[in-house]
Amino acid sequence: MIVYAESNFLLELAYLQEEHEACEQILALAEAGRVQLRIPAFCAIEARMSLARRVSERKQFSVALLRQIRELARSKPHSALPDQSSGLTSALIASGEEERKRLDAALARITSPDTILPTTSAVLGRAEAAQARYELSPQDALVYASVAVHAERTPDPAACFLTRNSKDFADPEIREELARAGCKLLFSFSDGLGYANRPGASPLP
Repeated sequence: MIVYAESNFLLELAYLQEEHEACEQILALAEAGRVQLRIPAFCAIEARMSLARRVSERKQFSVALLRQIRELARSKPHSALPDQSSGLTSALIASGEEERKRLDAALARITSPDTILPTTSAVLGRAEAAQARYELSPQDALVYASVAVHAERTPDPAACFLTRNSKDFADPEIREELARAGCKLLFSFSDGLGYANRPGASPLP
């Protein structure tokens, strides 16, 4: 079976968020050949950009925090504050590097040449239409178009599209359009893992 995922699948692994274990197991299923993982090319770029913004914001916050700590430390009641807060400021910087390594590791495990869905002219045209029809952002429209075009061209009645972005993709017409291509829309990675492990689920021959 084909499992489509997007940027938040990669970021869940990088940030170790609440459903990262389900994402890890889905990735393991793909490595074992039990599912075929497909991720739009834009999502790999978007995940890196999202992480870069997160790291930049933390650095800016850390600089501002250190400035305030130094200012407070000039007051005798708060003179020990720099030592007391050193762990926090160090963690803010170190966390970004740890997340980058986890994202790199996740991307490195996507080794199949078919895993990354290319941004073709057909995808770009479909994205433009989807943006207008469903009022999606340009980014979400590109992700949706990548999945929809591939699903229609590679029929698999057991396929599913996993995304945490229910705010933008929970449109009945989007769900129906994907269903016509045999692709189920799920808004939880845990639900996606259960769907992939259900009795009778198997990869395409």
